[in-house]
Amino acid sequence: LDKLYTKTRTEVADELRPPAKLEDLNRLRERLGELPPLLEAWFLWHDGQEGTTPPSPADNRTLISVDECLRVMDFWSDETQCDQKTWPPTWVPLMTNGAGDYVVFDTRPEHEGKLFNFWHDSPDYWDKPQKKRKVWASLKAWAGAAATATRKDAKAAKERAAIFAAIDQDAIKARVWTK
Repeated sequence: LDKLYTKTRTEVADELRPPAKLEDLNRLRERLGELPPLLEAWFLWHDGQEGTTPPSPADNRTLISVDECLRVMDFWSDETQCDQKTWPPTWVPLMTNGAGDYVVFDTRPEHEGKLFNFWHDSPDYWDKPQKKRKVWASLKAWAGAAATATRKDAKAAKERAAIFAAIDQDAIKARVWTK
């Protein structure tokens, strides 16, 4: 993905943060009891991003850092801070739309590695967790979908540029004929 972003979506490449620091990963490990290798690899890829450009043009979510991940888990787990039931300790937020909704990595053995949508204002997430909508089967599936959407977006951008160039040429010709 990094090569693809550098080539086709420089704004995303510029916003991606360096890999997570060991002390941040250790804080997450301590929180979870054990840090699944996939999560460690995720945060060692990039520790979130600085800006608000979604890594996938097909989605409006941005990557969050280990620090933000822990803050989100703390907030939703503290009944004094939110009026919802407590956040399951197996949910690790990885992406956000900036409006309190997240894509979470589920660490439960029967779901480990699956990514789910968490909508902050949906009671189904608290009362009927089986209703959670699986978004991607794995981080690898997310990466594949992001790469596919990025390639399609780059191709569409080239096609739009060609159309606008043709329109510009037609406008230039039209001006020449009217003189």
